[in-house]
Amino acid sequence: MKPYEAFYQLVRSEGTAADASVTLTPPLEGRIYLVRVYASYSQSSQSGTLTVSTDAGATILFRMDIHGSDGVVFEKAFDTDKALTVTLSAGGAGIVGRVNVFYAVL
Repeated sequence: MKPYEAFYQLVRSEGTAADASVTLTPPLEGRIYLVRVYASYSQSSQSGTLTVSTDAGATILFRMDIHGSDGVVFEKAFDTDKALTVTLSAGGAGIVGRVNVFYAVL
């Protein structure tokens, strides 16, 4: 086990016909370590985009297309001293998008 694994935290967001978005803000003298992201839609025919960004969306660190209710597990680690935003694009009317983010504060 890595030292920070004991300090993983979970935040989540859901959006019905709206983006599901989570913003992580580091402490004044700390860093955010993004560990894992789970994202999915409530309907198997829905597609969308999962984005990880900083600077209020101005700097895209990672972007991928996802499809359906099977979800996606994103395990690329990002270590930053900036606010980090994870966004799953909106599904259609009545479709719920879900994003779950595991992270540590270092």
